[in-house]
Amino acid sequence: RLGGFAMNEFEVAETLEKMAALLGHDKDVSHWSELVRREPKHVRMMFDQRWEVNGHKNFFLGPKNGMFMTNAFWSMRSKHFPREYAEKMINAWALNREDGFYGEFFPLAMAKRSMSKFTSPPDLDFGYTPDTAYFTLDGMFRQGFPKIASELTVNHLENYNYHEEWGVPVAPEAYRRDLTLFGDQYSNFNAGKILLFLEGLFGLSYSLPEQTLSLREAMPAPWNWMELEVPIGEKTDRTKIRIERQNKKGGLSKRISVENCPLKVKLELWTEEKKVVSSDSPLSEIKASRPHSIAFESSAATAKAALSVFLK
Repeated sequence: RLGGFAMNEFEVAETLEKMAALLGHDKDVSHWSELVRREPKHVRMMFDQRWEVNGHKNFFLGPKNGMFMTNAFWSMRSKHFPREYAEKMINAWALNREDGFYGEFFPLAMAKRSMSKFTSPPDLDFGYTPDTAYFTLDGMFRQGFPKIASELTVNHLENYNYHEEWGVPVAPEAYRRDLTLFGDQYSNFNAGKILLFLEGLFGLSYSLPEQTLSLREAMPAPWNWMELEVPIGEKTDRTKIRIERQNKKGGLSKRISVENCPLKVKLELWTEEKKVVSSDSPLSEIKASRPHSIAFESSAATAKAALSVFLK
């Protein structure tokens, strides 16, 4: 039996099967293929059966005892999680400041609806936690909600990882419900926040077997630019990625640029729910993976690539 985490057993089996194929272990390919059922109807049924279970409206995997925790959102990290469920749960629970997970900042570890019933010392100590925040926000990016995901990410980082009184960044193990600090103040449980920058706001991923670098940006709307450099393969020089936004001529100009890249490039730009007036790129346009986005890709490895759009 293959153990799972937040409904990820389908992707785990798929990944193990690909690894076996790359390594030439044919028997292992069939083993992983047969161990977890992955036909689309069955996978969808597994998610449908857990939606609004135990009578909890717009909630995934809601428990009988009514302890609503952020792990309901973690399954959104799966590519099989129905996007329509994600949208309903985000609007009903993530953005809900009365009964949901939006406390003094986002996210509470436990929904406000459950707090009066669950008041044990651990419940009170772990009011806000860093790893649960990462899993929750990561799922929103993966489901293709760049506006909400980027806004909530910035909200979390500014409130959780900066101590206003001390004037320094912090990485607490937790905040209690009353917002006092708990545990280690430089806890590695915060490490996932780095991925919120790389895989969330930049939408960065790359594959050496497929020789492709992909970007699916979700730059926060108040920011004018963001930039990073990343090592890829055996190249000694790093690949530079920059995203820019500028208000001009009554509209909005956005640009993604990639330099010193040894791979093929796939660029997906978030149009911020505006109309695309014009786009400019030497790459070929392809179907975007999420709403309110425009995407282009190269047919071969390219050292430089860019995508510019004008939005209104």
